[in-house]
Amino acid sequence: MRGQATIPGLDPGPSRPLPRRVRGTSSPLPPVWTAARTQYRPLPCATILNRNRNGQHPFTWTINPYRGCRFGCPFCYARYTHEYLDHRDPTSFSERIYVKFQAPQVLAETLTPEVLQAGPIAIGTATDPYQPAEKRFRITRRILEVLCDRPGLELSITTRSPLILRDLDLLQRIGRSGRIHVNVSLITRNPSLARLLEPAAPSPRSRLRMIRALTEAGVETGAFVMPILPGITDAPAEIRSLLRGIARSGASFSVADVARILGPAWISFEQTLIRHFPHLRGAYARLARNAGRFDAETIDRIGERFRRIRAEEELDPKPGGDGERADHPGIRPGGWAGDLFGNMRVEPECEKRK
Repeated sequence: MRGQATIPGLDPGPSRPLPRRVRGTSSPLPPVWTAARTQYRPLPCATILNRNRNGQHPFTWTINPYRGCRFGCPFCYARYTHEYLDHRDPTSFSERIYVKFQAPQVLAETLTPEVLQAGPIAIGTATDPYQPAEKRFRITRRILEVLCDRPGLELSITTRSPLILRDLDLLQRIGRSGRIHVNVSLITRNPSLARLLEPAAPSPRSRLRMIRALTEAGVETGAFVMPILPGITDAPAEIRSLLRGIARSGASFSVADVARILGPAWISFEQTLIRHFPHLRGAYARLARNAGRFDAETIDRIGERFRRIRAEEELDPKPGGDGERADHPGIRPGGWAGDLFGNMRVEPECEKRK
């Protein structure tokens, strides 16, 4: 069933502030939309630009228009962010989506030249900015409208969704006055395997087509092979097939990360292992007890494999096409491509708007 709740005084446009939210699941704001089992609720925010304090990441600011993600990938590190909203049920991450209706207005008020000079902005570091909610609420598009024509802007967007093609006009405008690249998340080219690991996400074929469409439109695009799952997606033939498809689709770069699964992500991913990969449950359970990390030998072995195949497929290790394939670490704990998001804590963003 699909329905829409009426909230007195709520206008999702940028000109009117949302009512204050009472923290906790006992008194949340009512949903503005319900589709199947998923509820979409407003989340007031005092800020939308969050400063990244980890100097190893290639961005200074992060923007996440939504809290929770309908794609609901079981291995997603950002699942822990729902605990800030007092949600403990693993399904809540994909069935209780929070929409930051105020984000475009707040961004317009805070996006100063000093902010732009401080460093690059990354959209979608926690949850997908083009998940299904975006088709209805258009928060990401309105954020891009604020960012358009800002001189000196350096912007990256990470997504699994071809919905980003809707906003090609804005991506091209941003590219004319600043720098932009898109990171397409893609962990396997095998459609059967993708249905087991990312059952609600767009198909690998659709994401490869997305890469092609973006590059043909003049938007620099690469692939985030994140996470590589040892025993599942790390075989040489699997990595080669994936990187070859990425390269042939026109991508200019690719980076990767070996899985780090712990906390709420482990609770969810364990169910995937039980159903589809029961022989790997013990190995991943030990991983969960080891701060979510595989041992250095495993990471190094997969990293060397990925770097070698990436070089053979003539993909760069980062945007910009500097060609430093041989020297870039590619995969290593804490490196640019080795742990891009895994160590980054996402701010709660639950403050009430003043």
